[in-house]
Amino acid sequence: MIKLLKILLTGFLASLFFFPINISFLPGSNSKMLLAAIGLVLFLIDCAERKSFSFSKDFLSISLISIAMSLWALVITVALHTYDNTFTSYFMSFWVWTGGAYAVVRTIKAVHGEVTVELIGNYLIGVCVFQCAMALGANYSPFIKSLNTAVMDEGALNMFSKRSSRLYGFGAAFDPAGLRMAGVLIINAFLFCKAFRENDMTKITLYTLSYVIIVAIGNMIARSTIIGVGISAAMVPVFILQNRPFRLTPAAVLLTGALLVVMVGSFFFLYRYSPRIQASFRFGFEGFFSLFETGKWTIQSNEILKRMIVWPETLQTWIIGDGYCKNPRNDPNFLGEIIGGFYKGTDIGYIRFIFYFGLIGLVMMIGIFIKITVVCIRRLDKSYAILFLFLLVSNLVGWVKVMSDIIMVFAPFLILAFQEAEREDEKLLDPDA
Repeated sequence: MIKLLKILLTGFLASLFFFPINISFLPGSNSKMLLAAIGLVLFLIDCAERKSFSFSKDFLSISLISIAMSLWALVITVALHTYDNTFTSYFMSFWVWTGGAYAVVRTIKAVHGEVTVELIGNYLIGVCVFQCAMALGANYSPFIKSLNTAVMDEGALNMFSKRSSRLYGFGAAFDPAGLRMAGVLIINAFLFCKAFRENDMTKITLYTLSYVIIVAIGNMIARSTIIGVGISAAMVPVFILQNRPFRLTPAAVLLTGALLVVMVGSFFFLYRYSPRIQASFRFGFEGFFSLFETGKWTIQSNEILKRMIVWPETLQTWIIGDGYCKNPRNDPNFLGEIIGGFYKGTDIGYIRFIFYFGLIGLVMMIGIFIKITVVCIRRLDKSYAILFLFLLVSNLVGWVKVMSDIIMVFAPFLILAFQEAEREDEKLLDPDA
């Protein structure tokens, strides 16, 4: 019972990291920042215990790339006389995410005695299932709804007052939540395939249930969750080819099929007999409803996105950008046309990167995530290589829709990779250690 309580508390801590909430008694901060501070303290304690203060070379290399990109953003905003500091401190964001991840990974190790890729993945899956439960529960419980709204900022609350059909969890909302859940769906699918190959019925059951829950309710929170469905579906045949011979045991197939029928049936029941959920279903799966009812696949947000394709008009903008990412309405130096929303009225990630700091900055940004992926593949169990490659693909595809990245999905695995690198370095210095 005590162990279960510890696991639940660790899961809640992971949720505060993965989906940060506002902290009322510390204005201007959130739970991610608090965990980063705790992570720094824990790191210093660990350094004191091993009597060595050092950073992983991989951490330093990723930090240098992110610092270079941040300096480039600063140079551009100063040279072009803009006040947009969206990415001038991205290296700090990277440090905060990794600091928070250190606190979570350290807690996982304290509870389980070890940290593995699968264990981290299980916690991230559990966090997303918890968020889905909170989002769905808010439709039926005023208490849960009050908990969810209590940690939401005023701007988000105003948005939800206009979009009542969209669900939101305990700090999980909009496209950033959707992209994170998309990443977790890829992790879930990978671990499901691994469990299927090992014929582990318990894990097959849990991963099937969690996948369906995140797909169904995650799309009601943010339709960008569907990115994870497509990419995880593409990953499955790659996993099978990499792990030949891959046997499909009848028991595992029947169990998976039965669980899917039960879960889909349950959500169909909710849609049919719960008016509160119908609107959310229609929002989350608008394309399917449109296809069945009109014979044409149409999603309103995608139609809006098509109208946001606005390319730079000068070579200078293509190379170094305009120095604007956010709406420049309050910038006294901006003399151009004010368009609602973001700069140039576009929310498309790649285009906003180019307008902000050009192709040079975009290449640096992509480079950060390629380096993160390479570190995870090189330092961790090679059997997880395709998982990290497909997470990278998920991040790159997500930028077609928004600027949000999934650094928080990579961060706990990065901490594990940094620790593995440090152990390898120690063995090189002391082979008998």
